[in-house]
Amino acid sequence: MTDDATQHFFISYAGVDRPWAEWVGWHLEQAGHQVILDVWDWRTGEDFVQHMDQALSRADAVVALFSRSYFDPERWTQEEWTATVARRERVIPLALEPIAATDVPPLLAAKLRKDLHGLDEGAAVAALREAVNGGIRPTTPPLFPGTAPSASVAAVASSTKPRLPSSTGRPDVWNVRRRNPDFSGREAEIAQLRDGLLSGQQAVVRALHGMGGIGKTQIALEYAHRFASQYDLVWWIDA
Repeated sequence: MTDDATQHFFISYAGVDRPWAEWVGWHLEQAGHQVILDVWDWRTGEDFVQHMDQALSRADAVVALFSRSYFDPERWTQEEWTATVARRERVIPLALEPIAATDVPPLLAAKLRKDLHGLDEGAAVAALREAVNGGIRPTTPPLFPGTAPSASVAAVASSTKPRLPSSTGRPDVWNVRRRNPDFSGREAEIAQLRDGLLSGQQAVVRALHGMGGIGKTQIALEYAHRFASQYDLVWWIDA
């Protein structure tokens, strides 16, 4: 994914969609763009409102990752969206899952969005590129629609690039108990856990500690489900 003009993008997403935000941010940077992603650029304890204001003023566009969690009524208000779109008229919506029209605020409902869900990685990269750069007219005749493609688009090769979140779902080796549907909050703790587990090359040990009943098990359970597609094996051991 290579583009001629460097652009500045701010990635807006719900906490549960962090794997998607990392995947999109990585591919945008590989294309030569500059990306502002909170978990990459902002530190715990810094002024969130100030960072948001600076990010929106610097960005050429906001890449908004649409999901049901993104439009949770407790997460966004009409005033916040109005302010965001007013500050940065160019919003690039990318749908991570099927979204009903009634779930999208009226301010954003009319904006064309690009679907990333249900695609393999090559097609998802192409969709991201088209969403950012706009469509282009072909210079060669398109393939006859009845002809099966001879090969899929090759994914960018790198040992450190994030996996496409929807590419594998749960790993083949998996024995984690059912997800807690009532889990909420604790985003800072999950972000710290994610950063810690990404800090090593081969093996990393992270321990959640604290008094009984504060939610250590629930955090570990939510992490396992939220980032399941990023691993080949997830094994839950009661001890």
